[in-house]
Order: sequence, then C-alpha cells, then structure tokens
Amino acid sequence: MPISISRSRSFFDGFGAVLGAFHLVANKRLWPYYLFPILLDFLLSASLFAMLYVWSDDLTQVVCGWLGIATDTDWNSMGIWHWIMQASAFVIRFLIYITVALCYWSIRKNIIVALCTPIMAILSDRVEELITGKITPFNGPQFVRDLVRSGLLSLRNLAVEIGMSLLLFGVSLLISLFGGPLALVAVPFLSAIGFGVSSYYFGGSLVDYALERQKMGIGATLQFNRYHASALTGIGAAFNLLLLIPVIGVGLGVVLGTVGATRWVLAQRSPHQ
Repeated sequence: MPISISRSRSFFDGFGAVLGAFHLVANKRLWPYYLFPILLDFLLSASLFAMLYVWSDDLTQVVCGWLGIATDTDWNSMGIWHWIMQASAFVIRFLIYITVALCYWSIRKNIIVALCTPIMAILSDRVEELITGKITPFNGPQFVRDLVRSGLLSLRNLAVEIGMSLLLFGVSLLISLFGGPLALVAVPFLSAIGFGVSSYYFGGSLVDYALERQKMGIGATLQFNRYHASALTGIGAAFNLLLLIPVIGVGLGVVLGTVGATRWVLAQRSPHQ
C-alpha cells in the first residue's frame, strides 16, 4: 500500500502523534520496550564516568602540564602559592568532568538511537501489526538489510545535523563576541533554529522504520521527509523534549517516538489505495 504525500504536514500532527502514542503503549502493553533504552542509557553513563574517574588523575596531570601547574605538592607543608596550584588542579579536574559530561550529553541521543535501532525496528513492526492487522513474517537477511539502511540514513542525518549545528554555533559565537546587544535576540533565535534542525533529522530517523517496510528507497524517503518537514520536526521535537526528563526520559523518547512516528506514517496512507 503506497504512501501518499498529499496529506498531513503539520508540526502539531507530528508532535501530537508522539505524545498520543502513550495511550497505545499502555493499552497494548508495550511498556517492556521502555526498559531497554533506560538500562542502556544507565550502563553507558555509568561506564563513561567510571572510566573518567579512573583516568581523571592522568587527564588532570596532562592538562596541568600544558598549563605549567604543579600537582605534586603537599597541601600542609607548602605555602600559599602551592595551595593555589592545588586549587587550580582541583578546578581543572572539575572542568574535565563538566566538559566530558556536556560532550556526552550533546551526542547521547545519537548514540542511544543508533544502539536501539534493532529494538526500534521491531517495535515499529509490532505497532503496524497492531494497527493494520497485517503480520510481516520475520526475514533475517531483510531485517539486517533494513538495519544497515537505517544506520546509513542515520549517519547521513547525523553528519548533516552536526554540520548545521557547528555552523550555527560559529555564527552564535561571532554574534556574541562582536554583535553587542544584537546577541540578546540573535543567539536565542539561532538556538531555536538548531533545535529545529536537530528535531527534523531525528524525526526523519524515527519515521524511517515504517517507510522502509513500504520498500521506499533512500531517495524517495528523503523526498518524503522534505515534503513533510514540518510534521517530522514536530515528531523530533517531542522526542527531544521527552529525552530531557530525568532517568525515564530516554525510554519515553525512544518508545513513544517510534510508536508515534509509525502511527503518523500509517495515517499518511491514501484511503483510496
């Protein structure tokens, strides 16, 4: 059953599809799918900061060496200058933790989506089965091909998103340094654009699980995504906002985003086909 590209394109259709997916997840007892992304996020975060804890001394030594700050002095036996050196090393260690945390947070959702791809593909197929009654027999080789396709499309989306984000960051930095009062308006505006760009590409990744079952090629998929850019941005915006919820947000985002995106794609089918 081909996909029509002449129906819903509204931002709020996409946004509402994700938030409205909670009802389907609860009624059809799909809640176990929440557990995998939550557990995965916990393991990734715990592993990252455990490694950082082990390596923090070495990283601090390297950074302090670059800056010419001594870290091998005794707090009790040395004077005020050595105390300042130790305090500087402590601040550097703290900044290392903050920097790593911010870097991880900026790419966290990309990592989660990439690692959750098999679960999201299975969940999307299950949702389509529940809504349409059509059962798609499992085909191992096809499933692997679909995962590769989703991975390639996600990498393409990620590359474009990172490029756009770096461009917007650079423009924001220049305006902040040289724009004066203009920065008060321009920087929030550019931040909103960055959020929209991120949302659009995540929306495209989420709908792809349903589109690939329609045997839609990557070229046709990109055309479909551009035509429905507003609705895809709504889907991705809901996904991004759900991820901000502490602890359970990643589970809500992955599951409700996948279910909502699949429902939305199915709603685009022409009733005459």
